[in-house]
Amino acid sequence: MALEVKRFSDIQQFYPLVEAFLMRDEAQHNLLLGIGYVLMQTANPEPPLYLACVEDRGQIVGCAMMTLPYNLLLSEMTTSAIFKIAEDVYTLYPQLDKVNAIKRISRAFAEHWQTISGRAFELDLAERIYQLESVNMPKGVAGTIRLGAIEDRDLLIEWLLAFNREALEEMPFDLAEKWVDRAIEGKVREVYLWVDQGHPVSMAALTGRTPHGRRVGAVYTPPPFRNRGYASACVGAVSQRALDQGLKFVFLYTDLANPTSNHIYQELGYQPVIDVDQYKFI
Repeated sequence: MALEVKRFSDIQQFYPLVEAFLMRDEAQHNLLLGIGYVLMQTANPEPPLYLACVEDRGQIVGCAMMTLPYNLLLSEMTTSAIFKIAEDVYTLYPQLDKVNAIKRISRAFAEHWQTISGRAFELDLAERIYQLESVNMPKGVAGTIRLGAIEDRDLLIEWLLAFNREALEEMPFDLAEKWVDRAIEGKVREVYLWVDQGHPVSMAALTGRTPHGRRVGAVYTPPPFRNRGYASACVGAVSQRALDQGLKFVFLYTDLANPTSNHIYQELGYQPVIDVDQYKFI
């Protein structure tokens, strides 16, 4: 096997080259596909930190992507290709913070990264990818869905920061502003609010376009409004909107440490696809 890593500085060259490979498993690769699509549609995007594919005698056998402030994302690939990517990333970013991929791949990368960098690793987040094709809307939840608008900007920023603080990690305020502004603009993502008696009580975003689907994310309900079914209704309605756009699938990631959300999403019709681990280097 003659493996070769090819780096790219332009998403317009990289994404069309790797899309067919990623589409061999659209659900597993929905995050890579979605980020690639967003970057392709963004005028003058900030250059990604790392874009690369691994080729074996001219055939793509894996790819990797990293954009600020996010982590290194890896596609399906062989162990040999994982080692090649790790060694190539190390030449550019020896202080890599995190890697995210399906369990087998992220673990193999983390172990090899420890070998070449001397840095230990720990499991930072265990997730599961889900896929939906038909929505089972919850019954009897008060309220209705509406698209987030400019008048919601401050609230959406506040809730996005709270979501990241609670579910992921602190998000810089300026990045939260950019995320919300692009959501209100509606070109690459939309954010929806579930409203009860005129008051927003929950939110969910529709983002990450793939050739046949979209991803739901940033699902957040402030503590005073929890345990009333608002998040279920919001995610269900947002998922239905994606299907109404003519898409076949809706994807989402769940934290396996939160059994409640995993149960809720399955009740809506989401089916588990594969588990993903994120490792942090220390």
